[in-house]
Amino acid sequence: MAAKSPLQKVKDNGGREKLVSDLTGMVDDLRDEGATALTSRLSRLSNKKLIRLYEIENKVREKFGDRAKLGDHIIEVRTTAG
Repeated sequence: MAAKSPLQKVKDNGGREKLVSDLTGMVDDLRDEGATALTSRLSRLSNKKLIRLYEIENKVREKFGDRAKLGDHIIEVRTTAG
């Protein structure tokens, strides 16, 4: 069986609009541009980049809970490593 294309993966996740909407709530707005501008920027990404960002955000949330806890974990590991 061949691997799924990025378009097929997007469709499996409920479509492009749903994926962008989900990512808007998940991704930190580092530029303080607001949800509308962030949604607009995410909408312009390729399907492959959307899927990759979605998968990474889900992995971080599953393992650490959120980005703040990920940062805390990195600091802890670096201080214990010396």
